[in-house]
Amino acid sequence: MTTTWIIAGLYLLSGASALLYEVCWMRALGLLFGATSPAAAVTLAAFFLGLAAGGLGWGKAAARSTRPLRLYGGLELAAAVFACLYFFLPDAYRLIYPWLFERLQADYAWLLAVKFGLALAALLPSAFFMGGSLPALSRLTISHGLSGWYAANVLGAALGALAAGFVLPGWLGYGGTYTVAIALSAGAGLLACVLPMPPQPRAAMPTSPQRLAWPVRALALWSGLAILALQVLWTRMFAQVLQNSVYTFAAVLTVFLLCLAGGALLAHGLTRRRRALPEDAFLLLTAAGLAVAATPTLFLEATDGLQYIGAGQDWPTYVAAVLWLVLKVIGLPLLCLGALLPRLLDDLRQGGALPQAVGQLLAVNTAGSIAGALLAGFVLLPWLGLWESIRCLALVYLLAAFGLAWSCAWRERLWQPVAVGLTAFTLLDVSSVLPLRLETDEKLLWLQEDSAATVAVVQKDDGQRRIKVNNHYTLGGSASRRQEALLGYLPVRLHPQPQQVFFLGLGTGISAGGALPAGAGRITVAELLPGAVTAAREYFGAHQHGLLQSPKARVVPDDGRNQLTAAGQRYDVIVADLFVPWEAGAGNLYTLEHFQTVRRRLHDGGWFMQWLPAYQLSPDAFAGIVHTLQLAFPDVSLWRGDFSVERPVLGLLARARAGPFAAALPLQDQPALFGERDIVPLAARLVAGDAALRRLYQNAPGNRDDRPVIEWQAPIAQRRQKTGLVSWLTGNELLSLLDRLHSDGKAMDDGMPVELRHWPEAGYHLHRAQLLQADGYLSAAEAELAGFRALSGAVAD
Repeated sequence: MTTTWIIAGLYLLSGASALLYEVCWMRALGLLFGATSPAAAVTLAAFFLGLAAGGLGWGKAAARSTRPLRLYGGLELAAAVFACLYFFLPDAYRLIYPWLFERLQADYAWLLAVKFGLALAALLPSAFFMGGSLPALSRLTISHGLSGWYAANVLGAALGALAAGFVLPGWLGYGGTYTVAIALSAGAGLLACVLPMPPQPRAAMPTSPQRLAWPVRALALWSGLAILALQVLWTRMFAQVLQNSVYTFAAVLTVFLLCLAGGALLAHGLTRRRRALPEDAFLLLTAAGLAVAATPTLFLEATDGLQYIGAGQDWPTYVAAVLWLVLKVIGLPLLCLGALLPRLLDDLRQGGALPQAVGQLLAVNTAGSIAGALLAGFVLLPWLGLWESIRCLALVYLLAAFGLAWSCAWRERLWQPVAVGLTAFTLLDVSSVLPLRLETDEKLLWLQEDSAATVAVVQKDDGQRRIKVNNHYTLGGSASRRQEALLGYLPVRLHPQPQQVFFLGLGTGISAGGALPAGAGRITVAELLPGAVTAAREYFGAHQHGLLQSPKARVVPDDGRNQLTAAGQRYDVIVADLFVPWEAGAGNLYTLEHFQTVRRRLHDGGWFMQWLPAYQLSPDAFAGIVHTLQLAFPDVSLWRGDFSVERPVLGLLARARAGPFAAALPLQDQPALFGERDIVPLAARLVAGDAALRRLYQNAPGNRDDRPVIEWQAPIAQRRQKTGLVSWLTGNELLSLLDRLHSDGKAMDDGMPVELRHWPEAGYHLHRAQLLQADGYLSAAEAELAGFRALSGAVAD
């Protein structure tokens, strides 16, 4: 019994460390190669390819070994040693990747191949040794069955997902998390090497097992393909109603792996009933087909037609609600899906197969996993859409059950998968349901589903249009076109010579379009979502000032951070659009390393404007972003994107060279662009200069790639704000910030020429008047308006 538990513990440690390795490498290479779906796909494929190669190669060695426990220990130690490349290769890649990118960016296929090669060089060594761990230990567990140990391995992966998603990176950073993974691998390896274990008789383990029968290989391949394809599809499904932070993705993955571990235990129970493999496989395939086909219907019912989950719930309650939603929608299907491969492994034991056969089976299954992830993201979603893709995989499960019954001459069972299929596809038909929720005053104009996201354009009854991404409003719309245009206009108009301008994010294209009337020379826009580019071109061209038709502008369908990191182009102005702080990946655009890259891509007199949605940021998060930006730039000033009370937009203007603004700073916005009522001069939008911000935020925490504080704290703050425990930087919080900066006394002395210094003061009074009026302090608001009029000579409503 002691040996049994020790082996189970080794399996668990292997699973946990492998998942931690995968998470950290996916993040490290994602920061280097970009956050696009193809870049993530080649990284995942490289990791899985290493596992498959390890299963094949070390399965043969394990079959010949008389001390499999020591072999396992050596494999884990070797994996830990080669895993240390994580601390060196990304830095080396940052030196050579820009050179490769410059030469291959015109040929995307070759560039993607280079990314795959670099990922393979980084991941293959450690993944190759990790892939041999299960075949090695199978020598010791043949008499006990493999499904139970496989369950321990997947359970370890689930614990690794939980630790990587909720605990370790926030506590230790990603470097510390990876160190924990190395420690787990090395600890398991050392333990295996020192444990006393008698040699295994070589004669009992033939070195040349027969080749796996084609039905077994086919089932193993299909199991891997379907599970990874469904993981991609179900993750997209849950993204329509969740917060889409690092936590919610980790929650989905954790439940996914826990249910797969439960499926392995189910397989163990089926094996103990001593029925033939074809009978169990037929049962699992039929049940899986029905359960998978039911998931869209269950999901729509559980979310009341794609309503967002957890309205008004605090953070712990929200996480519990997410876990419960995932479990009740895909728990049963995953039990059936997860039982097939372990049941095949158990049958290898009963047939006297060796670790070499285990390695072959795992390699075939892993190859299917690679194909499944690629098939779902790049073929099924664009071709069939979300609901039909899930139903297609369910249909293939039922067809596999039918084919198995036919090959086994079970004529009396042929009707069962047929009946299940007819029932599922008739009673559970959701093909007419859109994969997004429309309000009563909205209609759908356009929708595109691809590997990156589900992007839609909706129009309200008043004719205003908005872009929805994964059922969330995130990319703006025509109703706010004047403010969006100002976000591109202001930083370009302020710069004396904006010949080369770069925008991180296209969205509707209205913000980038605002740079054209501001005098921009050439404009480059990087947009991560292909669907957003199409939506902007087809439905928002009337508000873009001719951006997408202008010979001055080009749109690059790529991750903006990756473009700035790899491309050698330098710019006069770089503008970062509004990003939802709590969404996974958005925090990478607020890190010190990213801001340092931006500075390197600016000319000596270049400017960088980081726009921030104050209505989605806590004061602490805002302080962290300001401090991080000031670590990268010598001069950072704070500007108003508007004078809004409920949805204020603030801008941080970082300049590569400190100094006062030019005396020729433009004073008047263009009423034709921004409306007759918005007659506030640009100079009045300055809130505070660099010195005042440094005095206020010098002790704020920095945000780094290794410790992305924003990405980890913003999702929690978003839920706490729902329950009143945290306030956004709006209303009284914004008023308090303005007052603190104004009380500094020298808030604008280091930024504005003396002859223009009254304009920021006037802007302060106007903004304060708006905030006081919203709170019902009408007399105080009128006094502030009087101060504004006295300084500006303007008449404000």
